[in-house]
Amino acid sequence: MNRKLKIVLRISVLFLVLIIGAKVYMDYRAIEIYKDINLDMFKNSNAPKPKGNYRILDCKNINQNDGYPTGCESVSAVILLKYYGIDIEVSEFIYNYLDISQLSEDKGRIVGPSPKEYYIGDPTSTSGYGCYAPVIINAFKKMLPSDMSYSDTSGQSLERLCNDYINNDIPVLVWATIDMKPPGEGRKWIIQSTGESFTWPAGEHCLVLVGYDDTHYYFNDPYNNNGLVAYSKETAASIYQAMGSQSVVIYPTG
Repeated sequence: MNRKLKIVLRISVLFLVLIIGAKVYMDYRAIEIYKDINLDMFKNSNAPKPKGNYRILDCKNINQNDGYPTGCESVSAVILLKYYGIDIEVSEFIYNYLDISQLSEDKGRIVGPSPKEYYIGDPTSTSGYGCYAPVIINAFKKMLPSDMSYSDTSGQSLERLCNDYINNDIPVLVWATIDMKPPGEGRKWIIQSTGESFTWPAGEHCLVLVGYDDTHYYFNDPYNNNGLVAYSKETAASIYQAMGSQSVVIYPTG
């Protein structure tokens, strides 16, 4: 082997060693960067890996399509409960603790309660509607153990929820829409207790805020087995506000 060929081979080997070393270092850095989050949450997820200042809680998702196509509020509530190790199934939450009512016809008009009072419809049916934060809070009142409490955090911004709760390892139940699309006009009915006309916001959805980074908010989304999803802070904040900035947390008191 002539001298020139030996030099070329040595340079090639050195270059290969440098490439392998750089990859090992980058893999190590990736482990270091993300050492405080469960990267398994990102498997089968389209959510981007967080960048900059971030925090993402390790919170297991539940698929609402397994029998609860319009039961996102109850499924998301159970996601919170299971996060704290409370052994409860979605069916138990719905049938034992969720206040449920139906629409009916009265003198040619469709009437029913407010979604602040009851879940409207059937959460196990595709034709169900949903409920608002006070209904889930009332369910928590009935079933939380003595060492747990709840708080109605409605009216607080997503940024504040992250500062006050996500940074303290507390996931947050929030009201938004499916895929963070603008809410539409759904069915109309007369609220029996007030006589007011009410329009259901089509696309209403409940999911769990679990984290943030510099540009996104991260959620556990029970719809269609979406799992971990991320939306730009601007989009998520806009839809959350459009749905009344409704949110609820539960937390240990002991």
